[in-house]
Amino acid sequence: MLMSIGAVAAKNGDTLKITTHNKVVIKTNPAAGNTRYSGWGVFPAEGVGVRKVYLDLTFECAPGLKCGEWDYINRILIGKRRGNKRDSLGWEIARYITPYGFYWDASQGWNFKWRIDLTDYAYLLRDSIEVIYEHTGYEGNTDRGWRINLNFTCIQGDPIRPVYDLKQLYQVGAPYGDDAAFDKAVPEKKFTPAANASALKFKIIQTGHGMDKTENCSEFCAKRRTLLLDGSNISQSYVWNEDCGSNPLFPQAGTWLYDRAGWCPGAPVREHQVAVEGIQPGEKAFKLNMESYAATLGGGGNYSITAYVSEMGPIAKQHDAALWDILSPSTEKEYGRFNPICGEPVVVIRNMGAQPLTSLNISYGTRGNARSSYSWTGNLPHGASDTVYLPRFFAWGSNPKMFEVSCDQPNGKADEYPLDNQAWSNISYPPVYPDRLIIYFKTNNAPTENAYRILDANNNVIYAKSGFEKTQFIYRDTVQLYNGCFTFIFDDRGTPPSSMPLNEDGLNWWANTADGAGIISLRNGYSGGLVQNFNTDFGTDIVKSFTVGSTLNRSEQASPQGLRLYPNPSRGNFLLDITDRIPSADVQVSVMDISGRQVWTRVFKASEGPVLLLNLQALAAGNYLLEAREGSTVQRTRLIKE
Repeated sequence: MLMSIGAVAAKNGDTLKITTHNKVVIKTNPAAGNTRYSGWGVFPAEGVGVRKVYLDLTFECAPGLKCGEWDYINRILIGKRRGNKRDSLGWEIARYITPYGFYWDASQGWNFKWRIDLTDYAYLLRDSIEVIYEHTGYEGNTDRGWRINLNFTCIQGDPIRPVYDLKQLYQVGAPYGDDAAFDKAVPEKKFTPAANASALKFKIIQTGHGMDKTENCSEFCAKRRTLLLDGSNISQSYVWNEDCGSNPLFPQAGTWLYDRAGWCPGAPVREHQVAVEGIQPGEKAFKLNMESYAATLGGGGNYSITAYVSEMGPIAKQHDAALWDILSPSTEKEYGRFNPICGEPVVVIRNMGAQPLTSLNISYGTRGNARSSYSWTGNLPHGASDTVYLPRFFAWGSNPKMFEVSCDQPNGKADEYPLDNQAWSNISYPPVYPDRLIIYFKTNNAPTENAYRILDANNNVIYAKSGFEKTQFIYRDTVQLYNGCFTFIFDDRGTPPSSMPLNEDGLNWWANTADGAGIISLRNGYSGGLVQNFNTDFGTDIVKSFTVGSTLNRSEQASPQGLRLYPNPSRGNFLLDITDRIPSADVQVSVMDISGRQVWTRVFKASEGPVLLLNLQALAAGNYLLEAREGSTVQRTRLIKE
């Protein structure tokens, strides 16, 4: 339901969508170093309960231009406010670093969308608001630029807890490498919380930029940040992102996969949050400290720091869980590295209640089809989240378009706010591959970094290989599969050679020529033809799901109709029922390992009956392929030896 939240008829669960920037072209101003683009939006009125706020930020190349070339800071600011406030803040509420975009132009139709959670800023987002998009940088502005969209979504509902005030503590650029200069830029801040506040939440947006000659600080060094409240340490963490090689926006034209101080190119900056419960009335003193550091060899780095304190009341509900997100199945580009899937759905739950969340019922499936259920257990304090890997389900139905998930019974109690207990996502389907695949792998000069494996839909390892040592060598591994769902994973997280101590950089990256170039592809195990070629500039890993023998509109677990093997798995003795599919004639039954090598075979006479006893106790535990052949009739199914 889409309607104005300020309307009399609005109620919990209603959604208000606000667009402040629609196809706005942004470019740099090399003379000034920044440009600002303003837009206005009408947000919920004061006094209207807001449960959740998020922003969808969309980027694409500007018409007729290349995308921007460099990784520049972009900020989303609250400017002027109307309604009851009538002021102008200039406060930063989100930060984004642009990607290295010179691979793309508008003719390619390239675009990407990120979702940013702004719920903690709902206190500020009221009535008519000027939203300012600030784009920094010094690159040329005649042949390149971006086109952006800012779409806010406000979901009306009971707030998780009341917010009495939100104060900005810092919005500064602080030099790093001289402790006295840093402390001057980031001094101790004193504030007095609202008299009825029982908790504080500190929010930090911090990124490091520039490089000195000592340790490449601040952009490329991991340094410790300490937060003090009245002299007591309330948080200690490193200002560092260690997973840039897993960025869903890849490849990029520049050094996109280098880990950095609190950011990655082409991604929103993650906030650091710390909650302090049970505060006492009176003045407080807050200080952000960085690890002592001296830039003795010249150069210069700095930290861009914005910090807030939110003054809050008691948590509204005792037992309150929420389905916060669906990571897979999903068609969202942010989750494109591990979608589409045909195995385990992955969802994020969050505890909104005052009591620790220790159990939760989760129901899931495709729209219009049977549901599966899962009983989650754990221990989540208020505000904490958990990524839940749900057991695979079989009732995909006939090409469903939507995946649905819901939850209830937090801690065995009725959920006190059930409106955020369900979510849904669009589904895309993995490709269908042949049942015999060749993994074609040409190593680069750093083969020790690599490994690959094939998993079935239950995450059992069907095939795995690692320990590569030969450089510029071609490996061809043939894997025999069965009807089902599988995931191929190629990994670059292994130990790098001492000559170039960098991994998570794919098989061919322009900034690491010492590693050389490799190739990874999947080929048809019968014809040798190309099935899937992978871009070698992939960063950390490749994750590719596929099916064999069928699409997802039927169960992948069952044996082919009429070829029934039971019990399966078994410790050695299996019964093979071939009544319906194999004629009354001699039948050759063979068992192959995952490389396609025959490890057991026997010819059964027709007189031995339609149910055959297979004694496979001599086989090692593992996954196998069973083949039943009579003349030109062949049926295959999976066999698991325990």
